[in-house]
Amino acid sequence: MSKKLFTEQELQELNNNTHVSKATQKSVKFTVEFKLHFLEEYAKGTASKVIFEQAGINPTILGDKRIEQCTNRWRRQDKRESGLTDGRAHNKGRPVKDGALKGT
Repeated sequence: MSKKLFTEQELQELNNNTHVSKATQKSVKFTVEFKLHFLEEYAKGTASKVIFEQAGINPTILGDKRIEQCTNRWRRQDKRESGLTDGRAHNKGRPVKDGALKGT
């Protein structure tokens, strides 16, 4: 995760973009449709920053490191059987140990 925190103005700009499903002060979650479009354009040789710009997302707000990490993560995820799903959506937290119940 990037250490850069988004300002309120940057958050508003990101959250108003149809390709962003959610932006918080620390992270940005993009739609699966955008990720697929990104990978198609990237495979054609279009630069990562250009793809974000064409989608109306200011690459300066995201920063070079975050763009590089998104590119690498999406390319890696696209090769998996499960595809470009958001792994964080399936994370239910730490598993409960055998025999341990909350509040007892």
